[in-house]
Amino acid sequence: MFSDCLTKWDRQLKRNISLLVDSCTARATYLNLKNFKIVFLPANATSLIQPSDQGILCTLKSRYRTAMRRNIINVMDNSLEGTGTLRASEIAKKISFLETLRFVKEVWDEV
Repeated sequence: MFSDCLTKWDRQLKRNISLLVDSCTARATYLNLKNFKIVFLPANATSLIQPSDQGILCTLKSRYRTAMRRNIINVMDNSLEGTGTLRASEIAKKISFLETLRFVKEVWDEV
């Protein structure tokens, strides 16, 4: 699949690019690509240089939880102004997948 995608993409490109890939032996080293220069990372180096391993995911998750709490508090405040009160667990269960994606996008933009 990796080889097929690269070959197709190579035909569409109008410029040369370098592509950094991990040192997985399953990657195609035999491809003759016109617009790609494939650069393999050294063995065992990916965990040292990948951004996800440098705290980005931790930061994203932390900010996501903060956004969720902020949303729950806003809903609770609004329900206090209305007729009744809602529990935080009830509010959390009613959050849709689309709202979740919006929270993730919002906090990713902050990160």
